[in-house]
Amino acid sequence: KKMAEMIEVVVECLGGILSPRSDVRHKSEEELKALEVSEDFGVVLAEVSNSSSASLPLRQLASVVLKRYIDNHWTTERENFSEPVVTGGAKQMIKQRLLASLAVEQSKIRAAAAYAISTIAVWEWPEEWPELFDILLQGIHSGVESLTIGSMQVLEELTREVTDQQVPHLAPLLYPELLNIISHEQVYSQDSRRHAVAVFETLTTLIFTISDLFPDIQKYFLPWIKEYMAAFTAILTTFDVKKGGEALQLFRDILSVLKELLRSFPKAISPEVAGSLQPSWNILVSSKEAYFIHYVQSYSSSGGLEGVLYALLDFISGLVEVKSLQKVLQPALPELLYHLITYIYITENQLLSWEEEPEKFLEDENDELYTISIRMSSLDLIHAIAGRQSLTVDCLQGLVIAVNKHFEEATLAKQQGLTHWWKIHEACMLVIPLIGQGVADGNVQFDISSLMHNVVLPDMTSVHPLLIGRCLWLSGKLVALLSEETLRRCLSGCVSGLDSSQPMIIRICAVMATHSFCCGLEESPLLSVVHSYGPGLLKGVVDLINLDNEGMRIQVFEALALLIPVAKEAIHIDSIRIVDLCTQVFLKCSNDPGVQSVLEEVFNALSREPSCREVLLQHFIPVLLKVLHSSQTHLPTGLSSACIDIWTQVLEGVGSPLPAASIDLVYPTIVQSVLTAEDSAILQSGSECVKCYLKNSAAQLSTWISTDGQSGLLLATKVVLHLLDPALTEFSAMLVGRLIVILIKQVGNGLGEHLETILRNLLSKLHRSTTPSVVQSLMTVILYLIHTQLEPILSFLEQVPDVSGKSSLVYVLTEWIARHESFYGKFESRLSTFSLSELLVYFLKSGDDRLATILVDGDLVAKETEGILTRSMRKKNPVKHTTVSLPQKVLKLLLADYEIHLERDQVGVSSEWVDQSDGEDEEDYIDSLAALTGDSLVALTGDSLAALTGDSLVALTGDSLAALTGAYADMMEEEECDTEFEDDPIVQTDLKKHLEYVLQTATQTVLFKELLPSLNEREVALLTQIINSK
Repeated sequence: KKMAEMIEVVVECLGGILSPRSDVRHKSEEELKALEVSEDFGVVLAEVSNSSSASLPLRQLASVVLKRYIDNHWTTERENFSEPVVTGGAKQMIKQRLLASLAVEQSKIRAAAAYAISTIAVWEWPEEWPELFDILLQGIHSGVESLTIGSMQVLEELTREVTDQQVPHLAPLLYPELLNIISHEQVYSQDSRRHAVAVFETLTTLIFTISDLFPDIQKYFLPWIKEYMAAFTAILTTFDVKKGGEALQLFRDILSVLKELLRSFPKAISPEVAGSLQPSWNILVSSKEAYFIHYVQSYSSSGGLEGVLYALLDFISGLVEVKSLQKVLQPALPELLYHLITYIYITENQLLSWEEEPEKFLEDENDELYTISIRMSSLDLIHAIAGRQSLTVDCLQGLVIAVNKHFEEATLAKQQGLTHWWKIHEACMLVIPLIGQGVADGNVQFDISSLMHNVVLPDMTSVHPLLIGRCLWLSGKLVALLSEETLRRCLSGCVSGLDSSQPMIIRICAVMATHSFCCGLEESPLLSVVHSYGPGLLKGVVDLINLDNEGMRIQVFEALALLIPVAKEAIHIDSIRIVDLCTQVFLKCSNDPGVQSVLEEVFNALSREPSCREVLLQHFIPVLLKVLHSSQTHLPTGLSSACIDIWTQVLEGVGSPLPAASIDLVYPTIVQSVLTAEDSAILQSGSECVKCYLKNSAAQLSTWISTDGQSGLLLATKVVLHLLDPALTEFSAMLVGRLIVILIKQVGNGLGEHLETILRNLLSKLHRSTTPSVVQSLMTVILYLIHTQLEPILSFLEQVPDVSGKSSLVYVLTEWIARHESFYGKFESRLSTFSLSELLVYFLKSGDDRLATILVDGDLVAKETEGILTRSMRKKNPVKHTTVSLPQKVLKLLLADYEIHLERDQVGVSSEWVDQSDGEDEEDYIDSLAALTGDSLVALTGDSLAALTGDSLVALTGDSLAALTGAYADMMEEEECDTEFEDDPIVQTDLKKHLEYVLQTATQTVLFKELLPSLNEREVALLTQIINSK
């Protein structure tokens, strides 16, 4: 009776929550919340959810509330637990009713029950709910479709939540059952088999994810590979594009699983994947006609086919990534590429979308935006194949064959009056830039001249806007391979394409082509040809500035920035209009980082042209001053910092000496803005701007006096001290490190006592900062002084106390050593390495006890515990390291840095010393260590120390670095060039040679042998190699 009354109350509350009246809903929600503390609340919700007499919306709502109730009250171990905890009796009743809900016909209620059961199972299975898996298996084998799917849904949810501790229990039970379901089409429905594939993928992905920590866990999956691959291949063999709809989803899911297996277990899967290649090929070929009919030639679609094709293309990309499978693909490349180009044909739906919204075309064409379409996926796959070194030449040769075959088909189609011929041309043009690069590199032969005269130039006069635009785009991509005559015809077409009367797609492509013409011919004599078309190109590009579309603005300004130095005379004539238009767009879009970034390039380019510079300064300085003198509360967010960023780019372009107005009017205003700002963006932008003033015109600032009697350098020092103010947020110091380094470099001893004040404030800020980028910025100043004034900075740090009252020397050096490997930026990371090497040389020369007594973490201590660790076990056994002295750690870090540069020199080649060290046992290690300290290597006598003393000690700073300087081209491609430091010896020096010299010289000192016991096997082998290379 009590339960019945409770059910009635809960049903009434749930009904009220479904009411359209807000007052009724609010009251019912409050009443239901009050009932949540009742012991039987969860049982009642489960009863309502499972009641066939209740309405479906009511049952669905009860299911949702029950899920939340279980999340919050089931166990005290959950992070979001709130009282009361569900009692044991209530738990049993809830679980019974949830299991019963798995058989209901309504999919949403069934899914909610599956989620709730899996949530409970994460905490209770197998210890407290051992019978769960048997119950689920009974449901799967019941023959009742809804119960089978419901049971599979539980397993699907459960595998997403299981821990590493539960995998050994779950995997042996699941893998055979899943294989049975997947393999028996006659017994299990398509939906059940899809759920089985999903469970398989989730569980297998989990095993891969945790296998780095627990390698043994792979043993629960690897024995099943052969059987699962056979089952997947058998299903793929039955593919029929005519099935459509849900029938195709299983094929999509299997192809997705195959790609995931290739990514996770390439070595184990590669031998077994061969069987799936032929059915996958059949899917690619047999789907082509349906894709052409339903997508390329009409506005309809073939349900489910796109999903299969996406998964198939993804699977093929996975094959390309596995080196052992690339050889299998090589013979089939021409035919594969031929079919892929077919899938690049523009579809009618996409074409209609672009005609209605040209901006959408720009988004789809943007390489930096990931647009999902079969067209782009196919194109990406072709690029991926070409990007594989072992496949590049074969891919390019295959592309030539495929493109020529498509052009032949297009010619035949055009002769037969078929309208899709131009789509074939357009698709081929998308891949021809790859061939063009291959021609330029000498990897393939292709008649570019014939292509331009027989295809591209004639197609520029067609009636299809996309084809015309693609021709312009392609001519820009191939510009370096064009003859002067062809280039002139393409430039003429580009000028026409920019005309305001042209469809927007053509104008967009013409802007892209303009960018390519200027960029591709930057070092070519043919750039003079572009000069002659400069006025027309400039007019067409400038006319597009006011388009109200972010992507279009970015394209226009990128082209304009490159056009400015090309069309100098036209720029001079139209400079006022261009400056005013750019300023208007800037004020309108100052909070758009994409537009802001390219506008900075435009203003920089304008400031570099003497004919535009005066106009630019006359028009932009009043705007800048007006913004900076205005109250921040009355300005759009980010406008002041954006203005300062633009001005910084103008200063960069103007160079030295700076015009009087830029110092007399703007410099004190910039300084005042920084000193009064609370916004981190203004502080950071102001910091960069003051740094630019110092870099370009420190001499001017040193003699300039403001109206209130302050020198330019004193104002710069005030900015630095303000940015280091502990009262400001730590992000105020995000960029201050480089500012201080430039100040020290440019002014040197002229800073006097201000340098000590800056350093004391810097240490105070450093103690209060936790963000890695801020800490690195502050630490850069210390490292620069270690690099240039090592002994003075060590003495200073020793004398200044840290927050605990101890010497700052220990704190600073310990922090630096701990963070060295995470330093980023070309200058900062190299500076840290140089400073380490100088610290090592100094210690070996002096034996400074201040360094020797500092203890830091060494190598990671391997855990003795075997097998799977639970979360609690990991908490009780935290990560431990050996303890080494600071000089020992410095040596280890320098060896690690050397290894990085060694590997960069040997990309794709195993380092010999790595192979040797991998096979060394403890006895070999001891022998290697002895070799380093014995007479056979170097005589570690007093005389050998002389090599590091007096005049013979190579000073690793200043001019002496010139001996090691030169073109250093082996840095990682992603490292940006730092303009203010690009000529610094730190950036120019070959760091690998520098480290070799330092380490080889270091071994000749007496103190070096004291550092050796800290080295591990790998480091000993590397050091041996360095010494032997001397």
